Amino acid sequence: MARIYGLETEYGLAHSAGEGDRRIGPEEIARYLFRPIVEWGRSSNVFLPNGSRLYLDVGSHPEYATAECDNLSDLLTQDRAGESLMIDLLNQAQSSIEADGLGGRIHMVKNNTDAAGNSYGSHENFLIRRNLDFNRLTTVLLPFLVSRQLLVGAGAIIPAQSSFQPDVEANRADMMFGLSARSDVMWEGLSSATTRSRPIINARDEPHADAEKYRRLHVIVGDSSMSTATSALKIGSAVLMLDLIEQGARIPEHGLRHAVRDIRLVARDLTGSVQLERTDGTTITPLNLLTDYRDRAQVLVQKGDHSLGDDGMAEYVIDLWTRMLEAIAAQDFSAVDHEIDWVMKRRSSTGQWPAASTISRIRGSLASTSLITTSPPTPACFPSWNAQVWRRTWSRPRHAKRRRTSHRRPPGQPSAENSSVPPMPHAVTTPSTGCICDSTTNPAVPWR
Repeated sequence: MARIYGLETEYGLAHSAGEGDRRIGPEEIARYLFRPIVEWGRSSNVFLPNGSRLYLDVGSHPEYATAECDNLSDLLTQDRAGESLMIDLLNQAQSSIEADGLGGRIHMVKNNTDAAGNSYGSHENFLIRRNLDFNRLTTVLLPFLVSRQLLVGAGAIIPAQSSFQPDVEANRADMMFGLSARSDVMWEGLSSATTRSRPIINARDEPHADAEKYRRLHVIVGDSSMSTATSALKIGSAVLMLDLIEQGARIPEHGLRHAVRDIRLVARDLTGSVQLERTDGTTITPLNLLTDYRDRAQVLVQKGDHSLGDDGMAEYVIDLWTRMLEAIAAQDFSAVDHEIDWVMKRRSSTGQWPAASTISRIRGSLASTSLITTSPPTPACFPSWNAQVWRRTWSRPRHAKRRRTSHRRPPGQPSAENSSVPPMPHAVTTPSTGCICDSTTNPAVPWR
């Protein structure tokens, strides 16, 4: 089985002004951030040699979209390279600001919500077959997406009681640790909107492929993850669910009666025991739902009939999925406390500090002076980051919105026919430590 999929990540910008310094807004930070991009690509919306897309989105926030991947290892590589790319841009922007006589420090945050109530997206894209019953797919997939935050939420301090109306503020006087802050900005299960009435699944039909054969599934409910292991489980479990649905697995087709309410309830229950009401009147817990999905996905992986591209990675996804279910059931997270974002963040919020290497991954900020982000030892199935994706030539990402003509290639910029494209330098990683490092001295950075 084959499938392609990608990931989009929005980053927030902020400035900490020193005493007597003028405060810089996001628009001005973005101009500094994208200055080398515009000089190199003549646009703030460019395609990079590895097939990814980098652009300044509405609201003056940068967004990095990976290229299409048919292998989960490649997608994880692309995502981590995007982080390092952003660190490189931020470091250059900080130097430019200082050279212009402006004080303070600029920050880029891989976040899901901020104190001002803004929400930042981590959007997943999956190619699915046109002849698939889309109504059945969304009915089956919605309970999984509502429950998945129990496995892969980023963790956040959220109001103990959520608001169930978009124009009503939640009471922030009583706060608690929850699985996901993004759950509180979801207002529909399925819709073609993206911001006005944000849905769990975006139904806008943009295949960017043969429209008679394929369509794009655009999932916008997920959290941005700092841990590569969390990203692997987030994307890997969704891909396996789609494999099950497309193969006609007999997954119960009873959707959730109140998906918008339930996603908020799940976010506030770290035990996975809250009762979710199905459309047939029965109830089930998120923990039981995810266990049933895991059992079915495990059969696919054992047969090798999946679209993750690598059996070793697929086995790791099932293994981490299983360990998380066991940890939730026992409320003992020691087996996953170096792999899952919300577990690591919860430990830090309760004073149970993990190792320093873990703390660096869950800070949620890519500071201009933080050129190295260290993670615990990487599973053997994870890719050697600098060896795979970056030797590919120019290609078009799947969601490029048909604007390729507006992206003019500057003189000397490599084309798809040029086989001498240098490898992208932004994922220089030692497999033994999982350390992702900024390679500021490598002249192959496109805009240097």
